Amino acid sequence: MEEIYKPQHFNATDHINFKEYFEQYSSLVFDFQNVRKPVTDDEIFAKLNSDLNAEQKKMLIDACSIDHLSVKGEKEPADAKRLHLFQPFDITEDAEKLETVKQFKKRREERRKEFLYDPRLPEIDRRVKPILEVPSDADLIPGEDFIVYVRLFRPFHHTYGETNKESLKFDQEIALLGTNTLAEFRSKIACTTDMTDYTDKSDDIESIEAFELDPVPYPSGFIFIDDIFYNDFRDSNALDYSDVIRKWAEGKGIGPFQVAEMKDTQIQDLKPRMSYPYVYQHHGRCEHVFIFSHARLLHHGDKLQSDAYPFYSNACYYKNVNCMICGQLPAAWLVTDYDRLSKDEAPLCKTCLLSYCYVDGKKIGKFGVYPYMNRTTAIV
Repeated sequence: MEEIYKPQHFNATDHINFKEYFEQYSSLVFDFQNVRKPVTDDEIFAKLNSDLNAEQKKMLIDACSIDHLSVKGEKEPADAKRLHLFQPFDITEDAEKLETVKQFKKRREERRKEFLYDPRLPEIDRRVKPILEVPSDADLIPGEDFIVYVRLFRPFHHTYGETNKESLKFDQEIALLGTNTLAEFRSKIACTTDMTDYTDKSDDIESIEAFELDPVPYPSGFIFIDDIFYNDFRDSNALDYSDVIRKWAEGKGIGPFQVAEMKDTQIQDLKPRMSYPYVYQHHGRCEHVFIFSHARLLHHGDKLQSDAYPFYSNACYYKNVNCMICGQLPAAWLVTDYDRLSKDEAPLCKTCLLSYCYVDGKKIGKFGVYPYMNRTTAIV
């Protein structure tokens, strides 16, 4: 497909073998796992592979001493374990001559008069991130395991043969381990089409009153990456969505394409281009364009339990659409083709739907009623 969709049009990188890349990069990282532990001078010189003699090493140690970072009159180094709390520092007599300090003290006095002021707040504060301890249940190793971020975009309507005028809009970002499978990635993708069956409920007054929207399993789907269709066959009833596409492409002289299964493919097995668009398709024709946005080694500040992955690292906020009649409650149902409403598709809350479109549980006229879901509710 790269012959049709040129990588240079998307500022994409070269193909990256995640597993090999991070194995090589991890070997170059300086003792990452013990980065917060004291390191001796001999260990440093061993890592440098230097052939310096003892006198040269002593000169280098003296030249790199942190004592050279001190200035006259500087305070003694504080305890790093306590600096993550607000640590006050005295304002010297010379500093009080500065206009910025004068204005600061003036504002502080004004705040004391107007608000409840906590005298423990420092005049100057500094915060240092505390030393992080590795959790006892951690099964991931910082500096060895890596994390990949996948950014998905909002699906949009498109008619074949027409120019699409709608630009891609960010929808969600998912963080994955190299050991996560594409099946786990697919299960984490949030889409409103997975939340319920979007069939006409206008004749099912009980479902409307109970607002029961149990997810209906649609097991079929594929992820298309680098001319390979990764199908989801975890369910025996799943269909091969890629079959018709591969047959069509063969007739057009496009391809050839390969097939594989999501559950057997880990993220670290892929060799994608960063920032190049790939596709996830499910529910027949619901397509999500996604990219591999960035990847890095895990560090001590990350979640170090493998069962915490994948997770949503970012998501777009969608405003609720309120009921067209009352304008107060969020819309829960979409009424279509109803001559008593001013729009062909009208979002209504349950209360207004039942009171305006039904009498004693019977429809007034002809119309369709479909579940109306906010995208934000899909991300849990």
